[in-house]
Amino acid sequence: MTTIKLYYKNIIGENNLEPEDIDQSLIWYFNKLTSIHNVFDSCGIEYEWTQDPNQGIVFIDFGSRTTRDLETFVDKYSKLYNKCIVFSSQEPLVISDSSIDFLEQYPNVILLDSMLSIYDDHVERHYGFPFFFVRMVNNYLNLIEPLPRLHINTYNKPFNFNNLKSRWTQDKFLLHYFLVKHNLHDKNIISYQPPKEINDDIIHHVSKLLPKNFNNDWVEKLKTLPAMSLENDNLEIVDNGGRTPVRRWHPPYIYTDTLFSLISENVNSTEYNWFSEKTMLPILNGHPFICVANQGHHLMLEEYGFKMYDELFDFNFDAEHSLFERINNIVEQMVNFDKSKYRNISDNLQKKSLHNKTNLTNTNSFLWKKCRTKLLQTVEAYNGL
Repeated sequence: MTTIKLYYKNIIGENNLEPEDIDQSLIWYFNKLTSIHNVFDSCGIEYEWTQDPNQGIVFIDFGSRTTRDLETFVDKYSKLYNKCIVFSSQEPLVISDSSIDFLEQYPNVILLDSMLSIYDDHVERHYGFPFFFVRMVNNYLNLIEPLPRLHINTYNKPFNFNNLKSRWTQDKFLLHYFLVKHNLHDKNIISYQPPKEINDDIIHHVSKLLPKNFNNDWVEKLKTLPAMSLENDNLEIVDNGGRTPVRRWHPPYIYTDTLFSLISENVNSTEYNWFSEKTMLPILNGHPFICVANQGHHLMLEEYGFKMYDELFDFNFDAEHSLFERINNIVEQMVNFDKSKYRNISDNLQKKSLHNKTNLTNTNSFLWKKCRTKLLQTVEAYNGL
């Protein structure tokens, strides 16, 4: 097999960006580092370094810039290198196929991010890779504090579920609206952040999710629902008082006091799926889960070797195109949840939780074999440019 070589411009492991692009692309507080070699490390793929861009793969880290800059960014680096891969292991570059129509103009550029196409066809030279699986088990990319063991067969827990929403988005508001409507917010471990301000743009974004005949009381709730926070939650807090996506932590009671996690994943596309730390943390902690996420989220998790808790939940909603209907169906299941049923199937739940944790953390599992294959496919596509 041909040796894979990674190009570095100045210092091994640092970003290949031009100096004027560093600040806008920061993900971490140790900001000049890039992550792609850590991804190769976690996948067990060997490589060498080279300063010759014609001998090595040129990875350009787009980082956490706004995607409004993407076309200009691609245009710039397509001219600086014979060919390159523009990637982000943190933020989505592609929300819909139409958002990267411009890629046709740059046949020497590949886009690589965490967005996985729901459909078999995908935009040429866009490759999705589930970066967060890698990030969550590589301490250079994330410091996590999982609980070593959870006792799923403990039935007398004070709450049914946890639902964590640390920032406002319209989908998180809609879920919270229904949880409050059914008085589930006081009976479970819930967090919520209201929008910083209410304006016409915010109202418009929420209204697009709703059926035309929906009760207008949601506007008042949008304005008045208070913040709900957790005790002792230090997620993403670092020593200097700032925030970083490097450290992921939840207080133990999030899992020990609840039977399952109702995950509020990032809902950001109707054509793509992605998995973030929101999905990863319950898996790492051996916790059953159900997700408010993009269409097909649970089906795609199964494609990566995870087992869904279909003895606990009905996942037929997952194929539903309407986010409103998916949320409505999930909340109905929360309302009708039967704790005695959980007790009767706890052995099966525990087996699935152990399987899912192993699938994520054992680097010879189905998940990791698929990750290696996908990364090598991207390398092959680059060599074919």
